[in-house]
Amino acid sequence: MKTKNNRYGTVPPCGAIGSVVFTPDIVEETVRYYFEHVPQLWGYYGFKDAFNLDRDWVSRIYIGIDKGIELLMIENYKTGLLWDITMRNKYIKDGLQKLSFHQTNKKQKKSAPLYMGATSLMFSLFHFPGRGRGYWGVNGSV
Repeated sequence: MKTKNNRYGTVPPCGAIGSVVFTPDIVEETVRYYFEHVPQLWGYYGFKDAFNLDRDWVSRIYIGIDKGIELLMIENYKTGLLWDITMRNKYIKDGLQKLSFHQTNKKQKKSAPLYMGATSLMFSLFHFPGRGRGYWGVNGSV
């Protein structure tokens, strides 16, 4: 059964979570939806690979590359570490300049609610009582 616009409706949570640096408010809302309305999507290592509500299906597996993008982009959202390291590379800087990107000295200031929103939600979900112990915690504990 296909959904509107000829799509099959399978959704990988890593897509939304990996977008936290671009749309943190939307990601927070999305993660809450997953957690509250698709509880079987949550497991020992966090969110499973994918789900499809049209087919009443949730993956039973976790995929490492999906966990990787989640972790990397949450860290990037919190600290900017990955973008800072990437932008130190002269080849990347040269390529972006050739594509007409311009460097700015403005740093987007994260407000407390925004910072505490998606990031804290994700970290709190990984140690939510009764949903299985996650693989990292707020203070990096295992």
